[in-house]
Amino acid sequence: MSLVEMGKLAKDPRRIDQMPYLAELTITVRRSKQTKGKKLLLYLSRDALADKRGKFITQNGYVREDLLNTLLSFPELSKNQDQFSFTYLHPGDYYLTVIADMDEDGFPSPGDITHPRLQVSVKPGSKERVSIADLNIKN
Repeated sequence: MSLVEMGKLAKDPRRIDQMPYLAELTITVRRSKQTKGKKLLLYLSRDALADKRGKFITQNGYVREDLLNTLLSFPELSKNQDQFSFTYLHPGDYYLTVIADMDEDGFPSPGDITHPRLQVSVKPGSKERVSIADLNIKN
């Protein structure tokens, strides 16, 4: 069931289809053999958490705290989930980082697998789609 249909059933006073400024961003991840069966950490942030090669920007071996303070949303995808949609998203430029939590500690850490830095521009009222197919950079 779509968000619009759910909103109608719930009798929302203002549904997503009535807010033309807000956008939707759907992320699809193609898992590698290494990352199958692992939980994925999905970070939408104002600042990049990884460099152009996909290595974490670190301090003392972990993602810098000041960068983690720029997280806007951080859902987790279960080991069988490969897609997630951010809804009611304000337009703007964001960084998207998907991390395979290899040691299952629940946060980005050495040994986890990610991808090259990815900046996403979201336009007002858009339904953007992004696919991550290169989840293979070991940190």
